[in-house]
Amino acid sequence: MSSIHSKIRRRTFIGGGVSAGLASMFLRPLEAAAANGPPTRFLLIHRPVGTIPDQFFPVAGGSETDFQLGPIMKPLEPFKADTLILDNVTAPRNPGWQGDRHGAGLISMLTGSRAISDGEPLNGDDQYHHITAASQSIDRKLLTESPRLQGSPVGDIHLGAYRDSVQGGRIYPEGGAANWRPLSYAAANKPTFPEVRPAVAAQKLFGNMVPGGAAAMARQQQLNRSVLDLVAKDLNNLQKQVPASQRAKLDSHLTAIQHLEMQIGALNGRGTCTPPALAPPLTAIPPGTQSGLRIDALDHLQVAQEQLAIIKVGFQCDLIRTATFSFAHGNSDIQFANILPSFGTMTGHHDISHMTDADSVRRLVAIDQWYCQRLADFLTDLKNTPDSDGSSLLDNTLVVFISDVSVGAGHLWQRMPVTFHGGKSVGLKGGRSLNMNGRYMNDLWASVLLAFGVPLPSDNRFAGNTNWPSLTSPESGPRMGTGAVAGIFG
Repeated sequence: MSSIHSKIRRRTFIGGGVSAGLASMFLRPLEAAAANGPPTRFLLIHRPVGTIPDQFFPVAGGSETDFQLGPIMKPLEPFKADTLILDNVTAPRNPGWQGDRHGAGLISMLTGSRAISDGEPLNGDDQYHHITAASQSIDRKLLTESPRLQGSPVGDIHLGAYRDSVQGGRIYPEGGAANWRPLSYAAANKPTFPEVRPAVAAQKLFGNMVPGGAAAMARQQQLNRSVLDLVAKDLNNLQKQVPASQRAKLDSHLTAIQHLEMQIGALNGRGTCTPPALAPPLTAIPPGTQSGLRIDALDHLQVAQEQLAIIKVGFQCDLIRTATFSFAHGNSDIQFANILPSFGTMTGHHDISHMTDADSVRRLVAIDQWYCQRLADFLTDLKNTPDSDGSSLLDNTLVVFISDVSVGAGHLWQRMPVTFHGGKSVGLKGGRSLNMNGRYMNDLWASVLLAFGVPLPSDNRFAGNTNWPSLTSPESGPRMGTGAVAGIFG
């Protein structure tokens, strides 16, 4: 196996003149297949403001393995065997904590610990917005400590599909507080804000894999030419020198990149991508658009699809092994009147989540079902994409689907909507619906860490201190959770 790796590396790319970047981009998955099998990946996907639990979880009366999906999850029916539904999960927090409820919920779900101040003096405001994580988030802990996620040249990527999720967004721009916006934290008060511009995300991820880097890639996009034209000669040499048994897989990678570029080029109906330094301007709303409709609602679907496609191709080319993606943060004001037929109101998602009348509940069910459909579309793409050994990307990717609260109207933290998908390579036992009986999300993360080969502390727990520590004092207090849950992986 190692001799194949050596021949490809030394003769094909040095002797044949193919750039090291191109070698990394297209041969990493093939080399992995020749050595230890395809890489393992982890993806965390977040959608905002919870769900309607009795419409999300399986219909009452079923069993662990024989159950009927609730109306919201119906789009995921084709993936029932690849899905683990985790009912009655509790977020590791309590209602007395100061701080915005969506931010506090998301931070505690991702880090297992109570939020801290980002440096601004605490002001006694119950909805205090200057909060941030007190510790590393689960994705970063996996990336830095799991041997199964080591070795990719970029490592991870963090994307979103809502402009306000960037630092200094429109809704609470003061100070650019993290609060509910990021999913990923490198350490205490070290948030990574998501990139919400697909063209920029693609340039950052793939730009260093082509001659001239991101600037050359941007120029090619502006000329409406394929990024792959930049390396046409090298590709010809590469296709001739790769072993015949691997050529079909190489062609699959090239096709995926070309398809991705076409998708990005179509953003908002334009033939070229957004310039790399600029987000789509808020004034770029087509004439004739319904008055009051914001641009986020017009391209929410397109941007979400493109960002997920970038993650998928990054996985496929083994540029990254860990990623986070958020459709929108917990105070999302995306209007679904333009997205869903007969929606009946221009009110944004978050505001609707605080309404309890029948029409509002119907709309919330429709929105969460729409997000489940987007997840189903993405899982379809992963399942239909062969990995380097003939398995699928879905088999080798654990996809975790969460929200920041369980029910938006009360900012509830019991019965959080949590589902796991794919992950056969780490032993996920799909096709089941499990009652967690109030176990904390921390206990699920402890199980994930073990599945990815990360040892737990002596108490078998992940994070979970209950106090609000200062930025300079160590955490103390009881750890929230009881440890890894048996039976999720096997």
